[in-house]
Amino acid sequence: MNSHQSSFDEIRCPSCGEKIPVTEVIYHQIAEQARAELKSESAEQQALLSEKIRSLQLREAELDIGSSLQSIAALTDGTENRSADPTKGD
Repeated sequence: MNSHQSSFDEIRCPSCGEKIPVTEVIYHQIAEQARAELKSESAEQQALLSEKIRSLQLREAELDIGSSLQSIAALTDGTENRSADPTKGD
């Protein structure tokens, strides 16, 4: 039974004929699958992060434009009030 059991624990490489332990084959298959899954998850996370960064950059630009427009409006209001009221002279 011992010799029978060992034949199930090993397979032969079809190319070179070397005996390869089945547990090693399974380990490498699982490791490769795990690497592929991690790579896929990493790519998904990177895409989500890139989208969040773009969204934040757009929001920051909108806020900068809004702030600039408020500053311009404040300056414009100040000059319009002085030119509209002749009693407030220089």
